[in-house]
Amino acid sequence: MGCHMLLLRYHSIWFGTPKAASGCIESGKARGWHSGGRHWISCLADPTVRVLNPAFLDTQLHHDHMPRSYRPDHRGPVFNFFWPLTSYLVTHVTVLLGAILFYVLNRTTVIGRSNVPRCRNTLLISNHQSLIDSFFVGFTAYFGPSFVKPYLIPWNPAGEEFFYRNPWQSWWSDQWKCIPVRRRRRDLGALNRMLHALKSGTMILFPEGTRTRTGSIEEGRPGAGVVILKDRPTVIPVTIDGLNEILPVNTRWPKLFKRVYIVFGKPIDYSAFVTEVASREASQQIVDHVMGVLRLQMDWIQDLKAGRTDRNNPPWV
Repeated sequence: MGCHMLLLRYHSIWFGTPKAASGCIESGKARGWHSGGRHWISCLADPTVRVLNPAFLDTQLHHDHMPRSYRPDHRGPVFNFFWPLTSYLVTHVTVLLGAILFYVLNRTTVIGRSNVPRCRNTLLISNHQSLIDSFFVGFTAYFGPSFVKPYLIPWNPAGEEFFYRNPWQSWWSDQWKCIPVRRRRRDLGALNRMLHALKSGTMILFPEGTRTRTGSIEEGRPGAGVVILKDRPTVIPVTIDGLNEILPVNTRWPKLFKRVYIVFGKPIDYSAFVTEVASREASQQIVDHVMGVLRLQMDWIQDLKAGRTDRNNPPWV
């Protein structure tokens, strides 16, 4: 009995248990979620895939009862037993190396970090500029608090063709809390994992679905809106500028001595888009609203770089 309780205590410390998000920002209050299901929609990563109707997902995401905290369910029990500890160590060692890259070898300006709540069911929605966007956003948002609250380390949906090409790369991606997403398929399993992981932690999504080649913010796809309608998370708009110069498309090694900006906006109130019956239209409207906020923050960054404003006059004032 004593060993059994010790094991339960171990997993409660590292995984945590989902709590009601009433202590978070009111505009992003969590009000329940849909569990179960089999596979996901890959529209988050691929513009060629048609988005599934969220109303259809209501019937697909109630078949199975899921555990209270998500872990890589494509792995075996031995891996998952040690995974909380190995993921914690790998992630934070990598973060320390990232601090050297972003703060020593490059110049990074962070605005609005205090807008990010330190609670579960928090969704960071960002524009997409490079392959290291997820790492950069998670690092600047939660480095420090994540040492004592490991559940703050964000989950990152990632394309299998980039991050799960071989066993070694797959192992590292799982330690970095990636959720494999199959492109060009209706991968409802990834949606199931994302809804579960977000409810018991934090997550980063990129509605554009692909990296920009010009630095501009493209149109968002409705997949992220489906996640918002299902989990009702606290949504934080995140705008990054300059990562496309550090690691451009088709580049393997980061460039040095560049300037990067990241802005964390105030939590978004999307209550006007929430209806009793979830729909593709509502999902797209939420995403369009968030992308509009990201563009406003990008315009503010350009004004800051040009000297037309200063850090004491952020875009949400």
